[in-house]
Amino acid sequence: MHTPHPEPVPLALTQAQTTVRLKQNSTIYPVLTLPPEITTEIFIRCLPVQWYHLPSPRDAPLLLLQICSCWRALTLCTPALWKHLDMALHPYPRRMENTERHMTEWISRASLAPLSLGFYETAMSAPVQMGTLVHRYAPRCESLRLGASIHTLSEPPDLGPFPLLRNLRLAYPSGSVNDTQDAVTVRAFTNTPALREVTLGQRSIPSILAIPWHQLTAFTGDSLSVAECLFVFRSCPRLTTCTFLYLVPGFSAVGTHTHSLHDLSISHSAPDILRYIELPTLRNLYLTRPQNMPIDVLQQLLIRCGSSLCRFHYAPTFRYRHSIDVVWFLAMPQLVDLDLSGVGTWFMSALVQALDRKHAPTFLPSLRTMHIECEGYEVGGELVAALASRCTDVSVGLGLLDMILEPLKSFRLVWTEEGGLDLSSMDALSELVRRGMTIHIGPAKENYLKT
Repeated sequence: MHTPHPEPVPLALTQAQTTVRLKQNSTIYPVLTLPPEITTEIFIRCLPVQWYHLPSPRDAPLLLLQICSCWRALTLCTPALWKHLDMALHPYPRRMENTERHMTEWISRASLAPLSLGFYETAMSAPVQMGTLVHRYAPRCESLRLGASIHTLSEPPDLGPFPLLRNLRLAYPSGSVNDTQDAVTVRAFTNTPALREVTLGQRSIPSILAIPWHQLTAFTGDSLSVAECLFVFRSCPRLTTCTFLYLVPGFSAVGTHTHSLHDLSISHSAPDILRYIELPTLRNLYLTRPQNMPIDVLQQLLIRCGSSLCRFHYAPTFRYRHSIDVVWFLAMPQLVDLDLSGVGTWFMSALVQALDRKHAPTFLPSLRTMHIECEGYEVGGELVAALASRCTDVSVGLGLLDMILEPLKSFRLVWTEEGGLDLSSMDALSELVRRGMTIHIGPAKENYLKT
């Protein structure tokens, strides 16, 4: 029996079906109607933010390949989605060959985009694996993250050149370096003309790393000694941002000046380094959970650099919650942002009194935002009066000069223990909110001041 051929669908009907399908998709999947440029930017924002993150089908960009054909096509033709890659090196040749094959395919999708790569040793990885991979992609690396023993990094004389490398992260496994006597100089990154940011992991020794230190503008170090911290400061005349984690207590006979440093962050450390540095241009200082901190050293530092500070964050441990003093802030004319955690009620009372411009008009004249975590403070007329005195800008005359006192834009008081807020104070503070001041009083996730 002869089967007749189906009649061709008229062109007009095909176009009508396409129009109906597009309208249906725009209703069911409105995201598909976005311009490709916007969708691409959203995809880029969905990339994992951790610097050590192995590719997973549950995360972008691999996840985006599984949604629909439109997203798959857009993902595959967006090089910026494929420029980031972190890989663990396997000791078994067959698994490593498979890893390299996937890596080659991944990087090919990045086209000519600068690369951000991370390679991490496992227990039995061969040093030659890492050296070969890094050397292969060195000309295209803009950011490089390596998790390797100090001996692995010291074996290849030079992995470069790295003409594009701006950010370098090195993480040494615990115990890979015991002291400077056992360490050898690492010369693998000498040819890095664009290098600006370096992060060294736990138990690292900056002084054994042969890099163009004079180029650096940002440095992060973990578990450094005072001597190594001072080495960084002396070697980096252009350093503007510095972060230290878990500093090791120590002593130095000679200090140093850092004329370019604007941002200094020290956390979970004994900040002995503060004894030995002069920071005439420091703008932002962050001290988080300092250990065994010499209070007199911190106070002297604030006196020396207080005139240039714009932001100060201080979060002491429970042991040092009563160490803070209003005297610290008497000479900070440029301080814009103040963030204090774990302070006591006695300090809070003294601070509120100092904030009232009727009593101390020149105290923190530029303050715009204030965040305080207190163990429990009874909000009353004193705080209301202090905030009201800072609700608008004021001009005061000081001899031949006039000073503009900036208004406080945001005040946040977070109770770590239950405090108090009476109705009259609540009404007065609500009026300040209506006048433009942002106010939060209560636990971190609940504002007792209803607005």
